Amino acid sequence: MYNINEHELENIASGSSQINVGFLGIAVGAFVALLITVVTVDLNDRMFPVFVAITVLSGVASVYFGLKTKGDLDENSRRLAIIKERRRRIS
Repeated sequence: MYNINEHELENIASGSSQINVGFLGIAVGAFVALLITVVTVDLNDRMFPVFVAITVLSGVASVYFGLKTKGDLDENSRRLAIIKERRRRIS
């Protein structure tokens, strides 16, 4: 049997990766919707730059949250590997 410290379980079960995945979904959805709008709708001269700016912003947010999600998943995998390695040493 292997004892796991409470902080190790809290780190693995932390909600940060789920939050980043949620924001990634929102950002990607907004980017796609805004991009379709910019490409297909005939916007007036006043609204076009606003939609382009928001589209670019949501694209940047998508990349940011995608990288954060990948980093969180990699970190959780690393922590899990450490716990498994300790378990092998004890067994």
